[in-house]
Amino acid sequence: MAIPDYETDLDLDQEEKKAVEGALVAFVGYFQTVNKAYSGDFAAADDFPEYADGEALKSVNGDVEVIEDGSYRFTGDVTPSNIEIEEVESEAGSVSPTAVTVHFCFDLSKWSLLPKNESQTPKSDELVTMEHNIYKESGNWKVTEQTLRERKC
Repeated sequence: MAIPDYETDLDLDQEEKKAVEGALVAFVGYFQTVNKAYSGDFAAADDFPEYADGEALKSVNGDVEVIEDGSYRFTGDVTPSNIEIEEVESEAGSVSPTAVTVHFCFDLSKWSLLPKNESQTPKSDELVTMEHNIYKESGNWKVTEQTLRERKC
């Protein structure tokens, strides 16, 4: 699994760069698993706990549930772009970073998750900036929160 290219205005030391790489492995795994599970490989959802926890895990599991039961349908491919490392933080008392905040662009025209009987309507804001908070706990990086930051990229 290749670490995606990213940008940052931060002056990262070696420990922080290592943290960013670990967080981005979780980030990439998260979206690879989302695309598999949302596209009908429902067994892939079993891999979500490897890459997600907290609110993010609840959200993706809820999405898979409504796709699997047929009340929603998913089309396309969820692909983040313009990945930017916004912040790298350490918990009090920790030497190594334990949190990475990632901003990225989503092109909403490339995928949809809609109720089964609802048709796709043109979106006024097709490009949005999302934020993922990725935390390291018990040696593993996981996406824990996802938030819409802006309705533009």
